[in-house]
Amino acid sequence: MLSQDVVDSLFPPDLPEPDHWEHRYPPRDLPEGAQVTRFSPSPTGFLHIGGVYAATIDVDVARQSGGVYLVRLEDTDQARVTEGATAQFAEAFAYFSIGPDEDDQTGHYGPYLQSARSQVYLTYVRELMRQGPAYPCFATKQDLEEITDADVQAYQSDKADQQSVVAVQAGEQLSEYQALEGLLIPSGNNIAFTLANWDAGSVAGFVTKMNTQAKALGMAHSTFADAAGALAQTVSTPSDLVVLGMTAMKQPAFAQIVARTQATLPVAGIVFNVDYALGQSGIIGIKTGSGLNLGANFLFAASTNVGAFTVVMFGCVMGQPTLDSAFTAAKALIAAMQSQLRVSRVLSQYESVGSYELPWGGRSELLSTADVDLVEWPGTILKQTLRAPSLSISQPIPPGTSEGTLRIILGNYQLDVPLTTRSAMYPPGRFWRLTRI
Repeated sequence: MLSQDVVDSLFPPDLPEPDHWEHRYPPRDLPEGAQVTRFSPSPTGFLHIGGVYAATIDVDVARQSGGVYLVRLEDTDQARVTEGATAQFAEAFAYFSIGPDEDDQTGHYGPYLQSARSQVYLTYVRELMRQGPAYPCFATKQDLEEITDADVQAYQSDKADQQSVVAVQAGEQLSEYQALEGLLIPSGNNIAFTLANWDAGSVAGFVTKMNTQAKALGMAHSTFADAAGALAQTVSTPSDLVVLGMTAMKQPAFAQIVARTQATLPVAGIVFNVDYALGQSGIIGIKTGSGLNLGANFLFAASTNVGAFTVVMFGCVMGQPTLDSAFTAAKALIAAMQSQLRVSRVLSQYESVGSYELPWGGRSELLSTADVDLVEWPGTILKQTLRAPSLSISQPIPPGTSEGTLRIILGNYQLDVPLTTRSAMYPPGRFWRLTRI
């Protein structure tokens, strides 16, 4: 996830915040039950009878409920705009009595041309990127992966080897997201070949990047020899793959894809997730596979509730005789982990965690400002670090003053708890100062 500074640098500096638009477009003052309907024809062609039918329904629903009917032209695909289409729309609206109740001259919720509302959409795209659900893609139309003859040959070769594949054809265009769907949902090994060439220019170059990243993640027992993980020379361990899985699931797009039971691709059509254990025992992904070891493997993430907490557990089973066996083993691991998780109060509100001792006399304890409950796993080490600033007291410091934090670390979880002073602290007196000249 990009920092807010980086995200904001991708947008115009004068782009309004969401509250600007919420003030600009307040809720309409309409009677209860009133409906606001919108007809959104695209000027990439002329209005046809199906559009007239849809608009007629919109008009009737809005006017019979005491609402508002509006038209917004979906003209964002400027490359396909048909000359004269907008004028033909106006004539058709008048002829069939499906003209809007408001427009740029009479309405207060314009502009009513989609392309003229770009600032509104940019504001909310930026907000989604700030929060994490959206991420930037700089691909042009030319950058989209176009399936080549080499990709088709890889598909045919993998299929002949009885590997898991996704059907492709030369000239097919896949976005990066669609390619990831093909790789992760039906486990298309041939798509790994396609993505590797798209990202690094060659499979060899991509494999080098894979091994570099594995080293950076501390996967000391992993070596990748191919992009799909199908070669015997590709080796890893459950603990290494758990590290990889935890890292991958931090990517919202990745987590979204592996949690889906199916996807629709341009040529292959509907493809189904090989991980048919999804939804069982709280499983939310990640990936099945073979080739890293003899038999079937399953790297998984599962969500469970522990008290008021929702926890995601990660695990991996390898070398199972069948995929069913791998799923069964994973469920057994999940059940064993669930029974060991417990909620513990590691810090209480107003608990003393340190103190200031003044050289001239006087002290004040530092108190926690909140109760802290954490989900613990047997053997997990709890670490606490006091971070309190040095004080230079020239004026009295009243009790309840914020001074420092207590950093709590449990496994991969980290929390900073604000601290406050229990007692007042005063600057040194005149006698103490005189005796230390």
